[in-house]
Amino acid sequence: MHPGNPWRVVDIVVAAAVAIAFGVVFVAWNALWTASTPLFTALPAAQAIIYGVWLVPGVLVGLIVRKPGAAIFAGLVSATVSALIASQWGLDTILSGAIQGGGAELAFAHMLALDRRVPRAEVGGQALVP
Repeated sequence: MHPGNPWRVVDIVVAAAVAIAFGVVFVAWNALWTASTPLFTALPAAQAIIYGVWLVPGVLVGLIVRKPGAAIFAGLVSATVSALIASQWGLDTILSGAIQGGGAELAFAHMLALDRRVPRAEVGGQALVP
Protein backbone atom coordinates (compact mmCIF):
# COMPACT_ATOMS: atom_id res chain seq x y z
CA MET A 1 0.00 0.00 0.00
CA HIS A 2 1.24 3.47 -0.81
CA PRO A 3 2.14 5.34 2.41
CA GLY A 4 0.60 8.54 1.06
CA ASN A 5 -2.79 6.94 0.49
CA PRO A 6 -3.63 4.97 3.64
CA TRP A 7 -6.95 3.23 4.23
CA ARG A 8 -9.25 5.01 6.65
CA VAL A 9 -11.79 3.26 8.84
CA VAL A 10 -14.59 4.56 6.63
CA ASP A 11 -12.87 3.02 3.57
CA ILE A 12 -12.74 -0.38 5.24
CA VAL A 13 -16.34 -0.18 6.46
CA VAL A 14 -17.73 0.92 3.09
CA ALA A 15 -15.70 -1.67 1.17
CA ALA A 16 -16.74 -4.43 3.57
CA ALA A 17 -20.41 -3.41 3.55
CA VAL A 18 -20.61 -3.42 -0.25
CA ALA A 19 -18.67 -6.68 -0.48
CA ILE A 20 -20.81 -8.40 2.15
CA ALA A 21 -23.97 -7.30 0.37
CA PHE A 22 -22.67 -8.78 -2.87
CA GLY A 23 -21.67 -11.95 -1.04
CA VAL A 24 -25.32 -12.40 -0.09
CA VAL A 25 -26.39 -11.61 -3.67
CA PHE A 26 -23.93 -14.27 -4.85
CA VAL A 27 -25.80 -16.94 -2.91
CA ALA A 28 -28.92 -16.25 -4.97
CA TRP A 29 -26.85 -15.87 -8.14
CA ASN A 30 -25.20 -19.26 -7.52
CA ALA A 31 -28.68 -20.79 -7.35
CA LEU A 32 -29.64 -19.04 -10.60
CA TRP A 33 -26.47 -20.37 -12.23
CA THR A 34 -27.29 -23.92 -11.19
CA ALA A 35 -30.94 -23.62 -12.20
CA SER A 36 -30.09 -22.14 -15.60
CA THR A 37 -27.45 -24.72 -16.51
CA PRO A 38 -29.93 -27.02 -18.32
CA LEU A 39 -31.10 -24.07 -20.43
CA PHE A 40 -27.58 -23.65 -21.77
CA THR A 41 -26.93 -27.32 -22.60
CA ALA A 42 -26.93 -26.71 -26.34
CA LEU A 43 -24.57 -23.72 -26.10
CA PRO A 44 -22.67 -23.74 -22.79
CA ALA A 45 -20.65 -20.64 -23.67
CA ALA A 46 -23.88 -18.62 -23.69
CA GLN A 47 -24.08 -19.10 -19.93
CA ALA A 48 -21.29 -16.50 -19.74
CA ILE A 49 -24.07 -13.92 -20.01
CA ILE A 50 -24.61 -14.23 -16.26
CA TYR A 51 -20.93 -14.06 -15.24
CA GLY A 52 -21.05 -10.30 -14.86
CA VAL A 53 -22.60 -10.18 -11.40
CA TRP A 54 -19.61 -12.01 -9.91
CA LEU A 55 -17.33 -9.31 -11.31
CA VAL A 56 -19.19 -6.30 -9.93
CA PRO A 57 -17.85 -6.06 -6.34
CA GLY A 58 -14.22 -5.59 -7.32
CA VAL A 59 -14.96 -2.90 -9.88
CA LEU A 60 -17.61 -1.14 -7.76
CA VAL A 61 -15.57 -1.02 -4.56
CA GLY A 62 -12.49 0.01 -6.53
CA LEU A 63 -14.46 2.97 -7.85
CA ILE A 64 -16.03 3.89 -4.52
CA VAL A 65 -13.04 3.52 -2.18
CA ARG A 66 -10.28 4.56 -4.60
CA LYS A 67 -7.48 2.96 -2.62
CA PRO A 68 -4.90 0.42 -3.78
CA GLY A 69 -6.11 -3.07 -2.97
CA ALA A 70 -9.81 -2.15 -2.70
CA ALA A 71 -10.86 -4.37 -5.61
CA ILE A 72 -8.99 -7.40 -4.28
CA PHE A 73 -10.40 -6.79 -0.81
CA ALA A 74 -13.94 -6.67 -2.21
CA GLY A 75 -13.46 -9.77 -4.32
CA LEU A 76 -12.13 -11.74 -1.37
CA VAL A 77 -14.75 -10.55 1.13
CA SER A 78 -17.71 -11.10 -1.20
CA ALA A 79 -16.47 -14.55 -2.19
CA THR A 80 -15.79 -15.50 1.42
CA VAL A 81 -19.29 -14.46 2.48
CA SER A 82 -20.75 -16.46 -0.39
CA ALA A 83 -18.65 -19.50 0.52
CA LEU A 84 -19.59 -19.27 4.21
CA ILE A 85 -23.32 -18.94 3.57
CA ALA A 86 -23.71 -21.56 0.85
CA SER A 87 -21.65 -22.12 -2.24
CA GLN A 88 -21.60 -25.27 -4.30
CA TRP A 89 -17.98 -24.55 -5.24
CA GLY A 90 -16.63 -24.50 -1.67
CA LEU A 91 -13.24 -22.91 -1.09
CA ASP A 92 -12.68 -22.50 -4.82
CA THR A 93 -15.09 -19.60 -4.46
CA ILE A 94 -12.52 -17.66 -2.42
CA LEU A 95 -9.82 -18.23 -5.02
CA SER A 96 -12.22 -17.07 -7.73
CA GLY A 97 -13.00 -13.94 -5.72
CA ALA A 98 -9.31 -13.14 -5.38
CA ILE A 99 -8.79 -13.57 -9.12
CA GLN A 100 -11.83 -11.47 -9.99
CA GLY A 101 -10.82 -8.67 -7.62
CA GLY A 102 -7.22 -8.94 -8.75
CA GLY A 103 -8.22 -8.54 -12.38
CA ALA A 104 -10.08 -5.35 -11.60
CA GLU A 105 -7.16 -4.15 -9.48
CA LEU A 106 -4.71 -4.77 -12.33
CA ALA A 107 -6.91 -2.84 -14.73
CA PHE A 108 -7.16 0.06 -12.29
CA ALA A 109 -3.40 0.01 -11.72
CA HIS A 110 -2.83 -0.01 -15.45
CA MET A 111 -5.04 3.03 -15.85
CA LEU A 112 -3.20 4.82 -13.04
CA ALA A 113 -6.06 4.38 -10.63
CA LEU A 114 -5.74 7.83 -9.09
CA ASP A 115 -8.72 9.04 -11.13
CA ARG A 116 -11.27 6.23 -11.44
CA ARG A 117 -13.93 7.67 -13.69
CA VAL A 118 -16.47 5.75 -15.76
CA PRO A 119 -14.11 4.99 -18.67
CA ARG A 120 -11.75 3.39 -16.16
CA ALA A 121 -14.65 1.38 -14.76
CA GLU A 122 -15.29 0.06 -18.23
CA VAL A 123 -11.66 -1.01 -18.55
CA GLY A 124 -11.88 -2.66 -15.12
CA GLY A 125 -14.93 -4.64 -16.13
CA GLN A 126 -13.71 -5.49 -19.61
CA ALA A 127 -10.41 -6.80 -18.28
CA LEU A 128 -12.34 -9.53 -16.49
CA VAL A 129 -14.45 -10.74 -19.40
CA PRO A 130 -13.13 -14.03 -20.82
